[in-house]
Amino acid sequence: MLSQSEPIVIVCAADDNYAMPLAVTIRSIVVNLRSSREIIFFIIDGGIKEFNKNKIIKSLDTRTRITWLQPTNDFISKQLKTSGHITLASYYRLLIPELLPIEYSKAIYLDCDLIVNEDIGKLWDIEIGEQYLLAAQGCSIPYVSSPNGVVNL
Repeated sequence: MLSQSEPIVIVCAADDNYAMPLAVTIRSIVVNLRSSREIIFFIIDGGIKEFNKNKIIKSLDTRTRITWLQPTNDFISKQLKTSGHITLASYYRLLIPELLPIEYSKAIYLDCDLIVNEDIGKLWDIEIGEQYLLAAQGCSIPYVSSPNGVVNL
């Protein structure tokens, strides 16, 4: 069983076009948290303007803190191809192991265009054992290299 005092680590990725949906996602997490646990947000910043960052920061409460992570597009642009509606920011989740500080061995990645309707602590407290990754299958993109999905090279 995980410690109820352990902070919950959430990672999201967004560019300035998704700054406001990101603020909604963050706020929905905070509002539905049923404990006094701390939430640490790591936002992979694909170019969010300072004005929008400040609006997001103002929506936080005392249980939360936010760190802006700056990805380099070099790895992504050299290794991966973008197609159609998929931008470089779509690939940022692949950089989480490189961007997240080493003291964090567990994180929940959430797309920045969703609303969390339950206590995120319930998900955080699930024992994952030896698994490196747990994921939910997407409705419109059920597998890697699906039409409209991320290209698998």
